[in-house]
Amino acid sequence: STQGYQWAVVSGTLPPGLSLDAQGTPSASIQGVPTQEGTYAFRVQLTDSVGNAAEQDLSLWVRPVLTPTLRVPQDQPTIQAAIDAAVNGDILEVADGTYSGPGNRDIDFKSKQIVLKSANGAAFTTIDCEGGPDSFHRAFLFKSGEGRAAVLEGFTIVNGYYEKGGAVLCKGGASPTLRNNSFSDNTAVELVLSGRTGDGGAIYCDGASPAIWRNRFVGNIATSDAGGAIEYVSGSHAL
Repeated sequence: STQGYQWAVVSGTLPPGLSLDAQGTPSASIQGVPTQEGTYAFRVQLTDSVGNAAEQDLSLWVRPVLTPTLRVPQDQPTIQAAIDAAVNGDILEVADGTYSGPGNRDIDFKSKQIVLKSANGAAFTTIDCEGGPDSFHRAFLFKSGEGRAAVLEGFTIVNGYYEKGGAVLCKGGASPTLRNNSFSDNTAVELVLSGRTGDGGAIYCDGASPAIWRNRFVGNIATSDAGGAIEYVSGSHAL
């Protein structure tokens, strides 16, 4: 029987505007519309009809709705063109699809404190760097002191090919936020003749401290065996 089950939040709090709604069943749902942003930690308890109880710690992160100020390709034809047109505080939204070629690779944030996000997440928006031995390209470059407010979110990045940071290079004190992205099949390649090692298959940090959060790394390669996914040097630390 599924009767007699009782759910309760026994510590912490749900975000304002949400409630736990599942009395009498072994399944619970959280309902409502959150009214305040932030991270909320809480513990739920399930008790059956004979008094057996189980508890679980959970957390929810509530973010404000981000209203884009520039859209690609509706307002600007490429991602770089949108960044060039943006000012600090802007939110740039990229429509579903695969983006490649000039303006959609080797993208420089140029010190701007902006949010660059896909419209519907990494599963729907891909940046194909089209890199290879005869064509060195990565997706993004952060080199001008970008801070946490410089955000890259919700992209799949593939086929980057460079000696330092196949997909993303962070240097010069940059500390951007990289979240909810997927990095696949990017390569940091060793340049034997010039003596340069291939480090950081997906991300390379040199004197930089990006916040790297909830990203996915699959099949990235560093030919010098230093950081197939992430390599950080010169006092860098990823958070």
